[in-house]
This record gives sequence, C-alpha cells and structure tokens, in this order.
Amino acid sequence: MNVFISGGSGYIGSVLVEKLLNWERTTTGWIPEGGLQVVKKLVVLDNLSRKQNTLGRFCSDTRFTFINGTVTDMDLVTGILSDYDIEYIIPLAGIVGMPSCKKDPALAWMLNYNAVNAMIDELGPKHRVVIASTNSGYGSRPDGAPVTEDDPLNPISVYGMSKVEAEKAILEIGGVSLRLATVMGYSPCMRLDLLVNNFVWNAAKNREITLFEKGFRRNYIHVEDVCQAFMLAIDKYEEMSGKAFNVGLSEANLTKEELAHEIGRAHV
Repeated sequence: MNVFISGGSGYIGSVLVEKLLNWERTTTGWIPEGGLQVVKKLVVLDNLSRKQNTLGRFCSDTRFTFINGTVTDMDLVTGILSDYDIEYIIPLAGIVGMPSCKKDPALAWMLNYNAVNAMIDELGPKHRVVIASTNSGYGSRPDGAPVTEDDPLNPISVYGMSKVEAEKAILEIGGVSLRLATVMGYSPCMRLDLLVNNFVWNAAKNREITLFEKGFRRNYIHVEDVCQAFMLAIDKYEEMSGKAFNVGLSEANLTKEELAHEIGRAHV
C-alpha cells in the first residue's frame, strides 16, 4: 500500500513512520510479526515547524519520501496524491491542544479543519482517510463519568471544535476517526508540553510538580499504542469505515492530582 502522512515529522508522526516502514504482516493477522512488508511507498509532507530532524534516519529507504511544504498548499497535496498513487491518508498536520489553539485560533481552524476539508474535495474513491481526532470533543464532564462513542459531542474549545468539524467531514466520506486521549510517551519529536510528559520531566528534573485544576480528570494513551491504533484502522478499514473510535487506556482515567501522585511514587 502507498501512504501519505501530513505532519509526519511531528510527535505522533515520527513514531508512526517508523512503525509503518517496519510493518510486516503474515496471513495470521495485522500485528507486525514477520512476513511481507505492508507499506510500499510512504510520503511525508511537513513544514518542519518544530525544527527537529526526526525522519532523516529513513532517507536511505527507497520507499520513503519527505517533502518540505505545508498542507494548505492544495496544488502540492493533490500532486502528491496523484504522483505517488496514494491509497491511505493520515492527516496529522495541525495545531494540537487547547492552549496552542487558543493562542492562534485562525491558524488552528485553517490547519485542523479547513485544510482537511479542502483535501476531501480532491479525493477520489480509492483514497482512504484515518484521522486523529480528540476526546476533547466530548467537552467537560463535571462528574468525571467515562464516555463512549455514543455520547454526544460538545466541544468547548477551539481545539475541540476544529477537530470535531474535521471528523464530521472525514466520516461523511467513509473515513475512520480515532478520538485520542491525552497522548504521552517518548517520541523522536519530543513534546514536554503534554501533561504526562511535562509532569514526569518536572518530577525528574526539578523534583516538584505544579498543579492547576487538580481535580480535572483525563484519560491517557501512549504514543506507541496510538500508532498501533492507526495500523489497525488501516488493516480493518472496511469494517471501521464511517465510524469514530475512542482510543485511550481505561485504567488511566485519572485526575491531575492522582496522576501527580502516581508519578511521585515512581520517582521516590
């Protein structure tokens, strides 16, 4: 298969690219466990806004192509889809998180929704899309009750609203949406502004964690597991088509205070 990832050198993308290029499949299942290589071509479009060389290690792989550019350049995007005979699209380019989107809401809407919606107009029937959405789309739940995919969406931030609108557009064409919990874990494009990563960094470096809204409850997911979810969605695309799925760890439904205590115990 031929895969296109926008924003592929970012936090999730730089882990996902490696997994896709190393993905081998047997006739017994989708889990990488030896067999034929699944990905024949993998094209990444990224403007390198984080100024990190996270994908240089793949340049010797003839299946891999990196293009320095922006997802808002639709001529470039449509050219990639055509020239590389792309089958699967994973749009990761965007502004992630409530604080960043609040800082520049116009840019957030342009990247998180407008660019995705514009791309949809160019897609043919063979193109399949798996999008990274967010469980922020459910909005605030004061009682901390778990949500399922059947719960109504009620985003209260620019981040949540822009991702929900992009998800709607993708599902209308039969795509798959992964509603990610708060992502954590190591990536070649490391982000220390993500909640768990930030807490662990401060606990290890400064021996203290500063808490705001300590009762605010979140669910979490490791970046490695996020990438496995993308691979599953690709492999089971026909069965998952037109649907949204929560991607998180049920056992990690913690308040910020509970998370801080867990990290504190691990660093004692």
